[in-house]
Amino acid sequence: SRKRKIFFCTALLSFPTVCLAAKIGLLRGPVGSDGEILPYSDKIIAYDLSASLFCTVLAWVLIKVFTVAAKNGIMDSQDSRKCIHTFSS
Repeated sequence: SRKRKIFFCTALLSFPTVCLAAKIGLLRGPVGSDGEILPYSDKIIAYDLSASLFCTVLAWVLIKVFTVAAKNGIMDSQDSRKCIHTFSS
């Protein structure tokens, strides 16, 4: 559907936008031991990006599991929605 395409494009564009903002110094980096604000390193950006992608994939799988269970009659539709909301938080 159109809403899914817009959501997918927004999510897809947000990752490189945030990485670029961190790389050029628009985002505040971590605080060093002396209290100085350090710039984001490539390693920190890679960790953040990989964690975000990992969580995105896990969320998608979680939603699919409960949606398919509801469609196949294994779980009631209302219970599926409740599980999705409970496990997503």
